[in-house]
Amino acid sequence: MVEAQADHNGDYRLKGLNAGVYELTVSAEGYAKSTLRKTVRLDERSAAGVDFAPLPEARVTVRVTGAPSTGVRVHATLGHELREAQSTETGEYRIGNLPPGDWTVGAVDVDGGTVHQTVALSTGEDAVVELHFEQGVLLTGQITVAGQTANGGTLALNRTGGAGPRWSHLDRKGRFEVVGLQPGVYLAMIAVRPGAAYRRRIELRENRHLRLDLEPHAVVTGRVVNGETGQPLAEAFVGTLVDIGLDLPLPGSTTTTTADGRFELRPAPGANEIVVNSVGFEEQRIAVQLAPAERRQGLVFELHPGGPSRLPNDG
Repeated sequence: MVEAQADHNGDYRLKGLNAGVYELTVSAEGYAKSTLRKTVRLDERSAAGVDFAPLPEARVTVRVTGAPSTGVRVHATLGHELREAQSTETGEYRIGNLPPGDWTVGAVDVDGGTVHQTVALSTGEDAVVELHFEQGVLLTGQITVAGQTANGGTLALNRTGGAGPRWSHLDRKGRFEVVGLQPGVYLAMIAVRPGAAYRRRIELRENRHLRLDLEPHAVVTGRVVNGETGQPLAEAFVGTLVDIGLDLPLPGSTTTTTADGRFELRPAPGANEIVVNSVGFEEQRIAVQLAPAERRQGLVFELHPGGPSRLPNDG
C-alpha cells in the first residue's frame, strides 16, 4: 500500500509505483467512507488527472430503549456495506462517514433479539433513529439445595437460538433476578457452592418466579495415575457429563488432580458419566449412577499414553 496526503489545493502525488493495475481509494475527515474507488492501469509507470469528489458524510444518532444497559450492538447496513456504531457518554450510539442511501439501522441485544429501521440519508444529513426493544420477560427465583438456601453461586441461561448466555449471581439466600429475556426455551446451568453444577430446562412465556429445590450433590474421590508406570498424574481433568434429554449429554461438575494425582469431585445427581483426560494420554470414561448425597471413594483411573498433545479446552 502506498499512501499520500493531499495539499491545501487537494492535489496529491503517489510515488514509487511499478507498472500494474491499482485500486485507489480516498478518505477525508467529515466525508463519507463508501465505495468511492477508482481502478488505474499504469503501463508507462505514470498517470495524471485521477480526480476524486468525495461527498460530505451523513451521520446517524441512534437511541435504544427497552434493552439491557449493556451488551447491545448497533450497526447500519447498505448492500454489502456494514458500519458498527460507537457508544457515546450520553448512552446514545453514533454512526458517521455514511454516503447517501437507504440505510438499515439495527440493534442486537444479548439474547439475540433484534430491532431495525430503515432511514433514507441525504448527503451531509444528520439523522436521529430511535429503536425500541419490547420489555421482555422477567425471571426471578430462589435456589435451594435439599431445602437449604444456596449460599451464593451463579445462574447461566442459554436460549435456544439465542446469541449468548445471560448471567445472574445467587445472593446469600439463593435469590436471583434476570430482566429483559426473550420468550422461549432456556437451558439453565446452576453452579452452587462448593462446586456442584446442575442443569435444568426452563420454558419462559411470561414473567415467572421460579422456586427450584436441588438434590444434594454427591462426593466422588479418587486418583489418576499413569497406567504404565503407576505414577500419579497432576493437573489431569476430571469431570462429569449430565443427560437431561437432549441430543448430547452436557458438561457438569469439573475439577483437576493435585500433585499426587488425587481429586475430589462434587457432581449433581443426574451425572451419568465421569470423564478423565490429561495431555498426552488417552481419555477414559466410566458410566456412573450417583444418588443424592452419595459418597463414592477410592476410584482409580489409569490413563495410558497416546492421547492428544493438548486438550480441546486448553487456552
